Amino acid sequence: MVKKKISGQTIAIIVLAILLLLTAVFGGVYAFYSARTNKVSGKILMANLKISLFSSSGESEKSEILISNNKNVVPGQKLVNTPLKVRNQSSVNIYLVVVYEIKATTPEGYPITDDYVEPVLGLGVDYLSPGNRRYEDTTNNKEWLDYVFTSNDGKKFRCLASTSTHAPTADNEEGIAVIPENELMLAAHMGNDYQSASISFIFQAYAIGAESFQFAEATTREEKCDEIISAIYKTQDNKFLDIV
Repeated sequence: MVKKKISGQTIAIIVLAILLLLTAVFGGVYAFYSARTNKVSGKILMANLKISLFSSSGESEKSEILISNNKNVVPGQKLVNTPLKVRNQSSVNIYLVVVYEIKATTPEGYPITDDYVEPVLGLGVDYLSPGNRRYEDTTNNKEWLDYVFTSNDGKKFRCLASTSTHAPTADNEEGIAVIPENELMLAAHMGNDYQSASISFIFQAYAIGAESFQFAEATTREEKCDEIISAIYKTQDNKFLDIV
């Protein structure tokens, strides 16, 4: 067998080739991993979201409206009531929803179950119970809707929902009049189940940032209400009127 000698020139060529190969490989890898843009930094300020509910007793999470004429009241009769107002103390525009609960008992003390079909309180706005009842109010207040909300878990809630946004309340403003003074009434269509009954109710206000929604022009008031209330319900861990 003939052994060929590798000359010094051949060795030099091989070494140079290896060096060139290593330079190409590691040079490419280095270029790939070192590619970057200039550093961009920024800062955002989160909006605060705060509302307060006012009634005759002042600011409270739970409000009870005081009624003066509390005996022998008939459906459709206006009550002598204190106003219910909400102040938007947030730094942003909000959608506002006031959830209310009706509790009624017979003269014998038995509870009357709310079936969420007919309206019970007359709030001066249109009433909508999805799939059941719709009543158009004679007033021109189309900003609010007395809406029966059904959650994904099957629970029902009576909600006074605003389909318009509300700006932050200025220091010299009284707030948003949810139920004006002496404008609360028992609904004309409340039904016979409540005859001779003792009725009580509580209210709790909720808000959500208006910028969270982008409603199409064709969106109905019912669709707006449902989307707004659904979003608030989720933020409250699927609970309303969770009052201690």
